[in-house]
Amino acid sequence: MLGLYFVVGRERLTVPVSFVVEVLPAVELDPAGASPPGVVVLGLLRHRGQVVPLVDPTGQGSEWESRLSRRIIVVQAHAAGDDRPRRIGLAADRVFDLRPIVLEGRAYAPATALSDVRAAYADEEGIVHLIDVNALVRCVFIGEAG
Repeated sequence: MLGLYFVVGRERLTVPVSFVVEVLPAVELDPAGASPPGVVVLGLLRHRGQVVPLVDPTGQGSEWESRLSRRIIVVQAHAAGDDRPRRIGLAADRVFDLRPIVLEGRAYAPATALSDVRAAYADEEGIVHLIDVNALVRCVFIGEAG
């Protein structure tokens, strides 16, 4: 599985490229209102005729708008019980690599051990958080994870 690797704050994250629609420069956001439990929605953006929630994938609500280099990774997946695909944006400080996600033979903590939408594994450079896009889309649009 090929992953798009990115950084938010001091955390390294990856998302399988099969879910990635587009990587965008930062845009002005509209207010989002209340976030679903367990998710930090930073705002709403317009993307190709759709309103897309922008999510902080670290779940910390970091001061993303004040960062100098910002990107939005638009991903798409189906929420359970929903026939149409849903898009969300992942806030990134920097997108830095496209390479295989290799879990075999590595220390690995499944999503349920850390949170409902992120697993973690160790590589040569430290810890990488693997985003479960299906679970995150389900959490944002239906309000449940796992």
